[in-house]
Amino acid sequence: MIQSEYDSLPEMISTTPFQIDDFAAGCLMQQVLDIGCGYGRTLDQLANSGLSPIGLDTSIVQLRRCTPMHFGKLIIAKASSLPFSDESFGGAIALGVIDSLLTTADLKAMVNECGRVLMPGSPFWLNFYTINLEDSFVSRYKSTAETSHLIHTRSGLKVRHWAPEEVEQILSDLFSVVRIDAEPFLSMSHRRYVNGIHIRAVRKG
Repeated sequence: MIQSEYDSLPEMISTTPFQIDDFAAGCLMQQVLDIGCGYGRTLDQLANSGLSPIGLDTSIVQLRRCTPMHFGKLIIAKASSLPFSDESFGGAIALGVIDSLLTTADLKAMVNECGRVLMPGSPFWLNFYTINLEDSFVSRYKSTAETSHLIHTRSGLKVRHWAPEEVEQILSDLFSVVRIDAEPFLSMSHRRYVNGIHIRAVRKG
């Protein structure tokens, strides 16, 4: 997904679920990072659970939708170049984010940066839409040399549906994957359910 596409959705509502209590219980310090925080849905959940979240996003349009309680803790930056010191967070999430990363190099860069800013033993949770084998998806997938698929959504966004095994492989150098769950997610257009993946990982020591 390119920046102009993301900015063009000022009323976008996130639909991927998040088990906040489980995540909060594993955090090693109060300061946590919400990568791709968008309009602040999970920032509110994190703050209400007693954590001190920092929200990061590439879109000022989305950040302006956040509630005032988070102003001063919002950063405009890319996940591939996090403006934070090493081991400065006790946990991180990236919910519905890697769909917008179109290349393996992009995902590796994000994972490396997350590994750098997280304390050893900290949780890193992510979820994403994955490959769907229904005809309506298969006919729109762009063939690539890799196992994941590029697709234009019905709302016009260009995204990537990652296979869970390739995401796990990219995580494996810096993170231990604790759990992978498959679950249908409501699409961003709220019109249908599509295949989704939750990954719970922990920064290696």
